[in-house]
Amino acid sequence: MVGAHEVLFVGNSYVFTNDVSGRYAAIATALAEPEVRVETALTGGYTLARHAVDAATDGTPLAGFLRTGDRRAFDVVILQEQSQIGGFPDGNPERVGSLEAASSLASLAEANGSAVVLYATWGRERGDADNTALFPDYGAMQDRLDAGYRGMAARLRTEGHRVRIAPVGAGFRRIHDAMVSAGEDPTVEGSAFDRLYEVDGAHPSIEGGYLASCILSATITGTDPLGYPDPTGLGTEGIDPSAWAILRTVASEVMRDAAWATELA
Repeated sequence: MVGAHEVLFVGNSYVFTNDVSGRYAAIATALAEPEVRVETALTGGYTLARHAVDAATDGTPLAGFLRTGDRRAFDVVILQEQSQIGGFPDGNPERVGSLEAASSLASLAEANGSAVVLYATWGRERGDADNTALFPDYGAMQDRLDAGYRGMAARLRTEGHRVRIAPVGAGFRRIHDAMVSAGEDPTVEGSAFDRLYEVDGAHPSIEGGYLASCILSATITGTDPLGYPDPTGLGTEGIDPSAWAILRTVASEVMRDAAWATELA
């Protein structure tokens, strides 16, 4: 989808921290200088279930984007679940609500001719202290998130929806696992993996946000991240320019990973 297109991001701070949606727009525009319309429905801490309520409530921005407004013709609607719920087990009430909400939002999107992309997020740098049984460390949390988004995609497909996964978490994993294979501690302050996160170990840093935008752009446009431009603007000052090329290479490798091929088709 290189050229003019329209995208709606539905999610929370994993999109607006360090402006993942804006960086997506910059990449997509640079590919062929098309007109790219990017809209957002983003609220900190929001779940897909809360977004589904908003979408069903007249007068909310999301209802306008998906039901009642006159600018509803998005090519793609991106759905991003709250950072923990995506990895909760089947049968968990919040997981059940998440799947039902994704189905509702996908139905609204497709009623307007939009394809659906699931923004598969990353595990927290040191796992989740609030859910140590499920997410004791990064690797365990990433495993559960990947499985959760795959399960969500499978359910939506059985309902007839067109859906792809943008495997953003797989980009974080690739950097993490490369460090482990080299005998290094990924959580050491200042490491390539650590630099993907803000100081809270959860939200994306400038580098993490750029990696996310590259994988989202590749998923939607079908282009190779190796050709994407460096990011600009607030927060990019002082970062070694070679970092951007490394992140583009990681994104390109993820997009060629056979493990994700069926989710990107």
